[in-house]
Amino acid sequence: MPSLPWLCHVRLIRALVHRELEGRLTRLVGDLPLRAALDPHPDLLTINEPRDFTEDVARIHGRRGVSLMTAEVLGTAIALRADLHVAEHNTNQHWRTHLERTGVQLVLYSAQELEIGHGPPVPQHREPPRL
Repeated sequence: MPSLPWLCHVRLIRALVHRELEGRLTRLVGDLPLRAALDPHPDLLTINEPRDFTEDVARIHGRRGVSLMTAEVLGTAIALRADLHVAEHNTNQHWRTHLERTGVQLVLYSAQELEIGHGPPVPQHREPPRL
């Protein structure tokens, strides 16, 4: 079941509320209704409760060069022992460093795979991108 850390959910909602910004995320969400994103059906997407992962996130965020959003994504994935599906342009060496001994698999998607209507379709053998 795909899940989304809370800060990533906030970023998704921001893209829907401010469609005029025309950023990459805004293009990806297309015509997704705001109401559906605010309260997704639990069988389709779970929004992680941030308090459940506060200690894990704080330990990672305290390290140099790690933003709060990155710390939340990494800390949540590590705590849940869940594979982390993410666009490769959103990662850096910190991601690999924090995940290398955790057993969490980092699954990267190229920008072309994520562009709607551009480049090759996302391969069918992979699950949809998730954070």
